Amino acid sequence: MDRPDPEVAQDDLWRRQGKGYDGQPGWAIVTDDAEERRTFRDAQRKADEDAGRKKQVKHFIEPQLERVQRYPTSARPSLPHPAFRELDPDHVQRDFESRYFQRLTADEITATIRQMLDRWETRIVEALPRLKPLETIWLSLTGGHGEAAQQLEDALKDHPDLKAPLHNTIDEYEAKQSPPKPKPTPSSPGFSGPSM
Repeated sequence: MDRPDPEVAQDDLWRRQGKGYDGQPGWAIVTDDAEERRTFRDAQRKADEDAGRKKQVKHFIEPQLERVQRYPTSARPSLPHPAFRELDPDHVQRDFESRYFQRLTADEITATIRQMLDRWETRIVEALPRLKPLETIWLSLTGGHGEAAQQLEDALKDHPDLKAPLHNTIDEYEAKQSPPKPKPTPSSPGFSGPSM
């Protein structure tokens, strides 16, 4: 610290290579410190970008889920029926791009559509106790709306894990609704006589 700058600049310490017993050369100390700071800044920037991206995706999904509240079910067939473009992957991608000038990953598109289907399915399952025995299943579930029935059936083909709980609930409901079948009596057409 007491030496003049020109003398320090001429010191062999600045030209030595390696990081041995004599200590790191001054240039190595400065370079390593700068590299550590750059690495930290890059990691921090990446973390900030990821957090911002998650926030954008969350804000994008929230209004999509609100739209699902208008999708028809057997309990609410009279609601205004929206177009079901929100369940189309290309539409989801275009909608996100127009808002944020970025593209969604395939996983983000799938997660968005799955959440919407899950919300719609929940509403349908809640309405099942009010249904009459099902004849045309998808049409009944969507309150007689043909486009909705087709879209739900097609979408759930791509997501069988979401389809399973819906079918299980329907099966339970139908079992409760259907009366037990009577045993054939001698006067009924199905009676074939005593078995030997």
